[in-house]
Amino acid sequence: MPPQAPVAGGYLTIRNDGPEADRLIAARSSQAGEVQIHEMTMNGDVMKMHELPDGLPIPVGAPVDLKPGGYHRMFMHVTAPFAEGQIIEASQVFEKAGEVALPFEVRAMRPAPTSGQGHDTGHSGC
Repeated sequence: MPPQAPVAGGYLTIRNDGPEADRLIAARSSQAGEVQIHEMTMNGDVMKMHELPDGLPIPVGAPVDLKPGGYHRMFMHVTAPFAEGQIIEASQVFEKAGEVALPFEVRAMRPAPTSGQGHDTGHSGC
């Protein structure tokens, strides 16, 4: 996490091996006041991030990557800074599959965008 930032990004790959499509509709963690599902997109040279209030579709048989620069999890209002190597407990809530608990391993932050790249996220930590 950046110093003094009350947010952190969360990344994982979801694969639906069930008989029908599902939707990731929410996430929770006792170590954050709120966990949101976000998408990062480019608008020209400006990176934009926004919450997906209707969740994220999870098709059958195709992995959905939540990774830097695309779909991701935002841990908001973090109660204590996450430290590299720490395990953060979080639950993913699916429309059909229900709640699934998954641990997130805290890893080092990736470098910030290079000079000349725009960044319009409203908050840091992705």
